[in-house]
Amino acid sequence: MFSRPWLLGLGLRAAYHQRHRVDPPLLRLFARPCRRPGAAGSLAGMTMGMMAARPPQATAPELSRRITCPVLALRGREDRLAPPAMAQAVARLRPDWPLQVLEGCGHCPHDEDPKRFNGMVLAWLRETFPA
Repeated sequence: MFSRPWLLGLGLRAAYHQRHRVDPPLLRLFARPCRRPGAAGSLAGMTMGMMAARPPQATAPELSRRITCPVLALRGREDRLAPPAMAQAVARLRPDWPLQVLEGCGHCPHDEDPKRFNGMVLAWLRETFPA
């Protein structure tokens, strides 16, 4: 069911701000794993897991406190799947993690504007890990 192009298209158009990027090759790329045996059950389990109550030690805020390595937080300004409040909460919780926002991108800034995304990552890597 999830390998149907029209259904995948709905989901991808929600994720991508730059809707012209949701083209037949991208739909085929996403459809391939959806056709594997057990894919529907995996997706259902993942969806239920995202909505399930978690013990306090397994929540994103608690888990983020345990991360000791440098982190760069990147998001697309037009992301409809992860609202700005989520990024702002992370920024408040971890002010040591720089938050960079890509204008004109949605949930997939790495794909919507790979040159700018990679440039931001490379600049952060050079600054964070000087040679």
